[in-house]
Amino acid sequence: MFEFLIVLPVLLMLLFATIEFGVVMARWQTISNAAREGSRYGAVFRDQCTPALLDQAIAFVVKGYAQSAGVNPNSVAVTVTGSCDTGLNAITRVEVDHTYNFKVLGGFTDFVSPAIDLHGESAMRNERQNDFFSGS
Repeated sequence: MFEFLIVLPVLLMLLFATIEFGVVMARWQTISNAAREGSRYGAVFRDQCTPALLDQAIAFVVKGYAQSAGVNPNSVAVTVTGSCDTGLNAITRVEVDHTYNFKVLGGFTDFVSPAIDLHGESAMRNERQNDFFSGS
């Protein structure tokens, strides 16, 4: 019984650290998927392309995806490049950064609860004006 009382706090900390690590990995996967959704939106965009408006639309798509998965959209930074480029090698690149406050036993172990920067990135070839099947 005495040995169990000594080992129990360590085992509980390991258990909660494992659970929190799973949450961080899920957040990272969400950020990566949000970047992919944003770059896909920019790659297949067919309307008249205005870089500032398309970049805002891509950021809106990324933040909407992140919010639907439980990530605070205000903590998500979106960087878009190449959104209105045309030609055979034109690429839309979307980078998403999110700072996640990693809390293991929050309030109990604040001295070991760092903030972790999660980063997701995706690049896709722009499909507008590259549509060889449309006859244009």
